Amino acid sequence: MKKIGLYIHIPFCKRKCPYCDFFSIKMNDEEMNRYVDKVIERFDKYCNDDIVLDTVYFGGGTPSTLGTERIAKILNTINDKFTVDENAEITMEMNPTSKELIDFTVLKECGLNRLSIGMQSAVESEMKLLGRTHSQEDVINTVNQAKKSGIDNISLDLIIGVVTPLIFGAGASYFFIDDPNSQERLLKSIFIGVVLTATSVSITVETLKELGKLNTPASNAILGAAIIDDVLGIIALTIITSFKSKDVNIWFVLIKIVLFFIFAAVLGFIMLKIYKWMNKHTSRDSRRHVIIAFAYCLVSSFVAEVFFGVADITGAYVAGLVLSMTNRKRYLVNRFSTLSYMLLSPIFFACIGLTIEMPELTVSLLIFAILITIVAVATKLFGCALGGKICGYSTRECFQIGAGMISRGEVALIVAKKGESCGLMDPKLFGPLVIVVVLTTIIAPIILKILFAKDKDNAPTLKDTKTA
Repeated sequence: MKKIGLYIHIPFCKRKCPYCDFFSIKMNDEEMNRYVDKVIERFDKYCNDDIVLDTVYFGGGTPSTLGTERIAKILNTINDKFTVDENAEITMEMNPTSKELIDFTVLKECGLNRLSIGMQSAVESEMKLLGRTHSQEDVINTVNQAKKSGIDNISLDLIIGVVTPLIFGAGASYFFIDDPNSQERLLKSIFIGVVLTATSVSITVETLKELGKLNTPASNAILGAAIIDDVLGIIALTIITSFKSKDVNIWFVLIKIVLFFIFAAVLGFIMLKIYKWMNKHTSRDSRRHVIIAFAYCLVSSFVAEVFFGVADITGAYVAGLVLSMTNRKRYLVNRFSTLSYMLLSPIFFACIGLTIEMPELTVSLLIFAILITIVAVATKLFGCALGGKICGYSTRECFQIGAGMISRGEVALIVAKKGESCGLMDPKLFGPLVIVVVLTTIIAPIILKILFAKDKDNAPTLKDTKTA
């Protein structure tokens, strides 16, 4: 009999987190009842006597928003229609704030034996930045309640992967920067570390699609962590570029960053209202949606840089997050993809190429390129794997997560270019950094294929057929 995994996507959430790019909608009792019935109907298409379920995974969204009764209904149907391995791992993702909707004892009796709790961070300021509404106490209470019911296989989703590249990248580059001013030298080395915090998962996504592993727990962790990785990296970029000024005041810098995010939130709220109005009074595929969105991104970038001293790409990134919350998201992505491939991306990479002055490859620069590549790969691979281990993932899944975060891609080039424009990037080190970007982009899919190829069962899974 063939062992397969069953993935069930539950798209409902209490609210949309600003960093989340997964499909989700606001919880509604009527819609949730209909959705559960449709999921159960789909089971008939796949169940047969030749397969055994060795994993069942409820992902989202926030599956726990369904409540005990609906989840138990799905689990009982799975037990009735499928042959479930006696050692099967049956997992549900949940947020600590939805614990009041769940009776863990009932779900344990239905077969649930693992929880993946979205903690994200233990730092209150980071929680507010990420738009999370739960406290550390909520997490502790959720874990304790689950353990009392007999569920002791619990993982906590944490965001990690920024600190290790930053520290080791700065340390490795410090000895290769020639600057008599010790403060400038330190800032420049820290900036190299900031460049290495960047993550570009476009290559990772394509590799996972090719392997048919895009909906595994490790893949979901990669996609979610990469978004927050970029947010934290951009904030680090903003802070380090602000320190370039000799008369910088750290409190003034932090106040300006906070004011920018307040301004961005107000402007974002206005934009969402404008799009809501436009949806009612314009045609569905009106080109003005694209024009207004593009103008909004440019204005947000300009205001961030000129008025708040925040990196312009931060303004563009926040604008993109706001636009992702509109119901024209898919339309905008399709239109911007065409614009990007035909015009913006070629111009960007041409500018990068024109400004790079490849120095003579001295022994020192060769050593730097090799060392910084090793640091770039190792800090993401082992740093993110450590985070995965803390969150309860298996050793193989931990390294799959780490490998998926290795690629730096265009994000690192954008950050490096920003540093060069403000004097934080030593020109002679730009060439070796481009080499690092190229090598990490090549290395990431190779390691991913090796790690996923060793999975005990490479057969197609119901995860890959998008059961729900």
